[in-house]
Amino acid sequence: MFFSCIPFEDEYEDEDDNAPPYHAKVAWVSDTGSNACFYGMRKDNHLYVYDAKITVGKDYSLTSSNFRLVKIDLDTGEVIWKSQNISGAPPECAPALAADKWFVFTRSTIYCFDANDGSLLAIMQIDDEDRQYRINWSITAYGNFLYFGFGRTDTEYLARLNVIDSINYNNGQDVQLLFPEILWESRYNSRVRPPLEIKDSIIYFMTYTWVNRKPLELTAMDLNSGEIVWEKLIDDDTGSGRLFLHDDTIFMMTNTVSAYNILNGERIYYRFFPTIFGIMIIIRQVHPEGL
Repeated sequence: MFFSCIPFEDEYEDEDDNAPPYHAKVAWVSDTGSNACFYGMRKDNHLYVYDAKITVGKDYSLTSSNFRLVKIDLDTGEVIWKSQNISGAPPECAPALAADKWFVFTRSTIYCFDANDGSLLAIMQIDDEDRQYRINWSITAYGNFLYFGFGRTDTEYLARLNVIDSINYNNGQDVQLLFPEILWESRYNSRVRPPLEIKDSIIYFMTYTWVNRKPLELTAMDLNSGEIVWEKLIDDDTGSGRLFLHDDTIFMMTNTVSAYNILNGERIYYRFFPTIFGIMIIIRQVHPEGL
């Protein structure tokens, strides 16, 4: 079951002059007896969501699933299309749209579906004999490329996959072995932290670590030239946070909130909050539409 929130449209009075509330309505109910609907992605007036039957391991991790990608009209709840069922590891992140195709990443496999009717177009895996490489759990689409963190035990990268030139769309008749283009390597062997932010062909990303307290790397790279626009090593802030863009400012959140100039990476301010509630107040003020 999936819900959507809409403004309270009836006459509303509040003694404390609070903003009118929102109320939820059921957008769609699965008819397959699934036990999970997750990683919803909204585009225009449609919702794309995984309808899945999943198995949970002893450590509460998702171990296997039988899932499909579903396109839903948010106004009517009508199902526009459903992909075929996929068995195996569950999806790791929300689907990514590139070149009018939806890409779904699991732990070991990438599936591609037609955006018009949900038909399966391709199945891909990373060409890795030792099976040591893994893709970090968030994908950013920009132009004809998918961007993601990528690495193994001894090295970490920023990588991309060309969805036009690299993939043979053969309706999933066989599994293709691909290796992404490496754009950047962490000097501290720290993972690229999703999400990745892209504006005017400049990609902004950060690394994260909390084990050895290595410096965080905050980087801006020109995707057209492959050159580093600027790069900052941040020694006084560690954690597993994230970044987002707002106008001409980059906000980075770990156990702190820091703001940086988007043009040169210079820090504008640094704030420490003793609890998560202070961070949530900042998010609400500078990013009211949500993260």
